[in-house]
Amino acid sequence: MANRKEVLQPVHLLRIWMHENMRVFGDRLIENKEVTWLSDFIADRCQAKFAISTKELFNTPRLIFGDFYEGKDVETRVYK
Repeated sequence: MANRKEVLQPVHLLRIWMHENMRVFGDRLIENKEVTWLSDFIADRCQAKFAISTKELFNTPRLIFGDFYEGKDVETRVYK
């Protein structure tokens, strides 16, 4: 659902990837320590493979993506 016109830098794609992993896998975890482990693991992989720091990856306290920011009645709903 990501639009290549909106994903301008590698860190933008990694944020979407992080968000999707946390929704698909993280939402199924029960304990907070498991969620923290998953988040740390993904951030570590971003650092190791793409040289993106945790601080750069998490530019906000929580990564949230959706296609509703422009409203639901727009012609093209952009996932951002």
